Amino acid sequence: MARARHLLAEAGFPNGFATSLETRRGQTYEDDAIFIENALRNIGVTTKVNLLESAAYFEVSANGDFNMLYTSLATSFNDPDAYYAELWACDSVRNNARYCDPELDALYLKQSSTLDQAERRRLVNELERKMLDSE
Repeated sequence: MARARHLLAEAGFPNGFATSLETRRGQTYEDDAIFIENALRNIGVTTKVNLLESAAYFEVSANGDFNMLYTSLATSFNDPDAYYAELWACDSVRNNARYCDPELDALYLKQSSTLDQAERRRLVNELERKMLDSE
């Protein structure tokens, strides 16, 4: 928590800030949103959770009309393509943050077409590191 508070202070928010979190109605979403709200409170971020009916949630997420958005994602198989293509690719319809890095997309496409599993693992690890380091 100390590191998070330090980073907030460095970013110009030494006393934290207030924000909102949009999520869908439903026990799983609501429970997770409460957890996120409490975790953020511990570092000085006051969060108003807005529980939306599904249609309103999808409209808000599609329009980018949110400060923070919570959803969950599950796929029927364990493959990095499913997650990257779904949430991070520049042209993904569920890239709600509108984040786009052509270098990451190129690395994603390269790992996706690599047949050698060891090389693909290396490329996925590189992709993950770059995603975590991106601004």
